[in-house]
Amino acid sequence: MKPVTPAPQMVYRAGGLLFRPAGSADDAALRRCLRDNDMDAWINLAFEREPSFFDGESLMGASLAVIAEAEKLPHDFVGMYTCAQLPVHLNGQAAVAGYLGGLRVNPSYRRRIRILRDGFASIPVLTRPWGQPNAWFTSIGQENNQARRVLEAGLKHLPRYLFAGEMETLVFPTRRDPPTGLLQSATQEDVPALSEFFNQQAQAFQFSPSLDEAWLRSLDGTHGLCLADFWLLKDGDALHGCLAIWDQRRFKQTVVRSYRFPLNKLRVAYNLLAGTLGKIKLPAPNQKIEQVFLSFVALNESAQQRAVEVVKEGLRLAAKKGALVGTLGLSAQHPLIAQLKTALPHESYRTRIETVNWSDADRLALDDRPVQPEVALL
Repeated sequence: MKPVTPAPQMVYRAGGLLFRPAGSADDAALRRCLRDNDMDAWINLAFEREPSFFDGESLMGASLAVIAEAEKLPHDFVGMYTCAQLPVHLNGQAAVAGYLGGLRVNPSYRRRIRILRDGFASIPVLTRPWGQPNAWFTSIGQENNQARRVLEAGLKHLPRYLFAGEMETLVFPTRRDPPTGLLQSATQEDVPALSEFFNQQAQAFQFSPSLDEAWLRSLDGTHGLCLADFWLLKDGDALHGCLAIWDQRRFKQTVVRSYRFPLNKLRVAYNLLAGTLGKIKLPAPNQKIEQVFLSFVALNESAQQRAVEVVKEGLRLAAKKGALVGTLGLSAQHPLIAQLKTALPHESYRTRIETVNWSDADRLALDDRPVQPEVALL
């Protein structure tokens, strides 16, 4: 979705604030908000969008960035959030889910429940042109205790957050040995089989992507992904597995802002050891992480025992793109998690996937399938 100038009816006013869709004139303000509001943890990270915020929008389905600002002049910038409309699987069926992300509030406006309440109230209004998605969901870092305390507390006038399951994101160093030829790059002739195969495997998970042939054929590298970036594990004409190397560095960057003690003191010594052990080195402050995503990973039952080989090959292909890190997100219940963690050097972190429910009437009943959204879209 290209940035648009907000129409008068696409504005939500409450409590002296104005919530409106962002347009191209807001690009610099959005990028500044992302740069200046890093995620506070052992490693403080900023998730940037340079050179244009909107280059990283609508990666798979429509998206919307919303700005909150003071209604009175000079319209002080309060914060932002993003919404995306994603094609997913829910209870084994193709569906549409709304994803909430990119929440940033400038420091002088934090810890004001009213702003959070009014922001949530603006979402159904500003996304009304999309129609009602089958469900809304979001992701919260397991260690983001401040956000969890507020959003999971069931506070009055806020939507109800319900835990759906956990993701585990594995971060691997890429491999410098040359690719072995285990995987074949996808062609236009592979699209029907690729779409059918991936969706058959993805139906076992909630919020997993639903691949569409038209979307696959339309990929031209604009968003760092083309059809040739899908790699297939084949035996003759039979497809047994797939993954994609999705390089988003041209428009989305993860930048290390700082390290907490003792990492800030031990980083150089750690990197010396990491180099000898083949582990991930810690970038210097204000340096971006050279990562790509191992996306749309699917293996059928007969290929499960080859998972380590497939991921290793993916990391070799990632290195050919100049990446130092390959990032793979799987359900925390995925049977391959233990296998990959045992066989490959890695770092990992947990993310909670939660449904966002404005009312009990709108709540979608999910069965017991584990959650596995595509981490490159979150």
